[in-house]
Amino acid sequence: MATTFLRTAFAALLCSTLLLTGVTAGPSPASAQEVCDGVTVVVDFDGNPEAGCATGEVSSGLDALRQAGFTVEFVTGQPGMICQINGQPGEAGTCATSPSTDAYWSYWHADGDEWEFSSFGASMRVPASAGVEGWVFGDGGNEPDISPDKARALAAPAESDESDEPDSAADTSTTWDLSWLVALVLIGAIVALGYWQMRRRTGPRSVKKRS
Repeated sequence: MATTFLRTAFAALLCSTLLLTGVTAGPSPASAQEVCDGVTVVVDFDGNPEAGCATGEVSSGLDALRQAGFTVEFVTGQPGMICQINGQPGEAGTCATSPSTDAYWSYWHADGDEWEFSSFGASMRVPASAGVEGWVFGDGGNEPDISPDKARALAAPAESDESDEPDSAADTSTTWDLSWLVALVLIGAIVALGYWQMRRRTGPRSVKKRS
């Protein structure tokens, strides 16, 4: 009977160890890639695309461009014609006259993963929800040098800073504490059950009277 009891206790310890391992050391699921939760805007000047995210209510492509964090300058006397985005191109006197046909900001958009040249001006077109807007400086023949999907990821909000790390450590510590508590309760319950079974099988011992 003692052997049975020891086997039961060992089984309890093994089960609790497996439980503890499963709770605390299991593989964490891979986090989904963050993307822009709004209208993604890409500005490509000289083959170096930059992206921003317009998360508010967007009324036009021009509004999305500004909400995404880009500055805009118009051609003097022509408010609807964009001359510079984030100060590019930076040549002196650029905005005094209309840009040439081979050096201007062309406007693109993508609802899926294919760029399409916009037939409307940025002030007249309303971007699709979760769509991608693109701006390229050149002759209008080249789309942004980045795919819409990659642009969505590039425009995603930055990851949380190190100030969040203590909270993660606290969560891990709490998980370990709860796991050990569960393990100890399980050990106690199974050991008690094994002891009760041993007592039940042996039954009360009778004392023989001497004659």
